[in-house]
Amino acid sequence: SLTVGLGTVQPGFRWSTPMRPTVRSELCQHAHIGFLARGRIQGEYDDGCTFDFTAPQVALSTPRLYRARTAREFQSLVADAAAIPQPGREFSRTERLLIRFDSYGPGSDKPTVTAVLMNRAGQKMSDIQIAPAAAGGMHQIDLGISSFPSGEYLIEITAKSGAGEVKELVPFRSGS
Repeated sequence: SLTVGLGTVQPGFRWSTPMRPTVRSELCQHAHIGFLARGRIQGEYDDGCTFDFTAPQVALSTPRLYRARTAREFQSLVADAAAIPQPGREFSRTERLLIRFDSYGPGSDKPTVTAVLMNRAGQKMSDIQIAPAAAGGMHQIDLGISSFPSGEYLIEITAKSGAGEVKELVPFRSGS
């Protein structure tokens, strides 16, 4: 069986202090795989095997795309942290897109985040404004696509800090 979980621990956390009395074992009995947004976690199993995960220096979450057909629907999406993202990437030119994502840097470092609109060949068309998200993430992009010709596009989101750079491409198609 597989258990998926999300946990947050404070710096200096030691498994043995709060967990040992609860589970009545010297070491954790579960295999660990995962992704860390920040920090480092180390551990050891009964058989002597160890794990050591270190967060990347700069990271972006998977961008979440939402579609709105009216101004009222768009305002509802902006305010709703629990809105469900669109699974598809094909949109009508009459729709407006809301794209939410998070960025992470080492420690308290906040990466600088930029975005550009590109054609399907990867050539830059224009810069895209990124705003703080009202709900449901750190950043958001409000993209009206009514002026775009039908076709395929990419949004390149870049997060940079002194510790490095990471990019995420968001493909989408604008139809009639």
